[in-house]
Parts: sequence; structure tokens; C-alpha cells
Amino acid sequence: MQEVKTKMIDLATDMVGRLIYYRNGIDQTPRTQISKSVKIRGHRIWYQDIGEGRPLVLLHGLGSNSLSWLMTIPAFSKQFRVIAIDHIGHGRSDKPALAYRVTDFVDYIEEFLSYLNLSNIDLVGNSLGGWIGARLALKRPELIERLVLVGSAGLEPWPELREKLENTKFAPRTAREIKAFLSMCFYDKLRYTNQFSVMISYLVRSLDASHSTIEKVIESAKDPSEWLNGKLHEIKANTLLLWGEHDELMPIKFAHQFAESIPRTELKIITKCGHVPQIEKAKEFNRILKDFLR
Repeated sequence: MQEVKTKMIDLATDMVGRLIYYRNGIDQTPRTQISKSVKIRGHRIWYQDIGEGRPLVLLHGLGSNSLSWLMTIPAFSKQFRVIAIDHIGHGRSDKPALAYRVTDFVDYIEEFLSYLNLSNIDLVGNSLGGWIGARLALKRPELIERLVLVGSAGLEPWPELREKLENTKFAPRTAREIKAFLSMCFYDKLRYTNQFSVMISYLVRSLDASHSTIEKVIESAKDPSEWLNGKLHEIKANTLLLWGEHDELMPIKFAHQFAESIPRTELKIITKCGHVPQIEKAKEFNRILKDFLR
């Protein structure tokens, strides 16, 4: 039964990817994009591994999966070995009964990199992925050469934002709830909350089935010991902060807090863009990222 479900998810992932590529006019020239898995702590972790060269590791956000990098992977796989991971509890990866604290995700990524014998990597993390990446950079500074935080979570929210986030359905279960959530993720609400976008998101999330993961992450994220406040000055990696000007989930104020705290950092803001610039403004996102990774 699990094998059948995995094949269904693989087919759906491929279909969704092709639809997104087609809709955004992205070159689909065949280049083998390899879907692989490894066992970490007895649990299977799935990832995309394509290209050769310096490792570029991509970490998605909460409730998402490696699909969120579909417009990033083809732009970098000619120069880098691009590795896009489905976090534990997300996508095709196993969904064991864990507490799903940020430190749990960090431990899994640390062991994943060790299993693949990767070091001196470039790491890009969006939202929760940025939080995980920053914590990993603090825990194992020798692993990460360059760090890119994209609309990163991890800092203590102010009271008004805390209330807004607590009332946000990060684990939407209906098409209506998905539409409301997409509206918070994107600046161009007309484009990204239309029937096509809602259908694709609904398909991915229905196969993903990581609602309990999301709920546990949200609960653990309230623990101040998980926050990055007071720790960011210890990050040694060259860091790029890449933010959407109209990010409603992780507002631009956070970007400036990160910039003031991380020693070797630069901040780039993408106008008319929300929480996931790698999708909403893919060409500009890829250009800025390429310039930083030269």
C-alpha cells in the first residue's frame, strides 16, 4: 500500500512540476532530475539530486516540500549539485510521531549531510527552512560556506504579528482555507489564489498529509529556546537575506533584524513580492542568488 502511495505522489509531483514549468514559461529541456531517498534515524528522507559541482542545498518552508524549488533547480543545476530535500514529516518523507521542534529538523539535516558526505555547502532556506539553516549554521559552522535566508522565520514575533500568526491556518484542509492561506503567501493575489493555484495546492497537500506535523511545529515554535534572538551574531557564514517587500507572514521588519544581527550579511528586497519569492518572482530571485553565489 505504501509503495502504491509513493508512486502516486511521484506521479503527482511530476505532473504538478510540469504544469508549473509550463505556466511560467520555464525551459523543460530534459536533464535527469533524480529522486532519491536515504534512511536517517530509521526514517526515510526523500530528496531531489541533480547536477554536478559545489553542493547547493535547498530547504523548503512549513507544510511545503521540494516542489517549492521547481523554478530554482533548473536555473542552478548546470553549475551546482542541487539537492532539494523533503523535510521529515513533509512531502514524500516519512512522518513519524515526533515533537517536530526546529532542533529536530536541524538534527535530521545534519545527519543527512553527513550521510552524503557533504561539507562547505551553500544552503538556501525559505521560512522554516531558513530557521533550520540558521540553527545549523550556529551548531555546525564548518558545514556551511554561504547561507541564504529567504523570508526566514525564527525571530520572536511582536504582539500584533503573534496574534495574526496564531489565527492563521497553516494546515488548511479545504479549498477555501487554502485560498486564504495562499493570499497571505503571495503579493499578486489575483494570480496565486485563482482556481488553478488552489487546485494544485490542494492536490499537493492532500497527498502530503502532514497536517499533524504542521500543528506540532506551530506549537513548538512558541518556545523561546527555539528562537534565534541573541544568537545570530555567532553566524560565521557569508549570508544573503532575500525578502519579499510585501511578506505578510515574515514581514520586512524581520529582514532588518536579521541584517543588524548577522556579521557578514547583505540584504536584498524584491518589490511587489510576498513570502515565497523563489516562486512569485523566480527570475529576479534566481538572478540575485546567482550573483551572490559567484
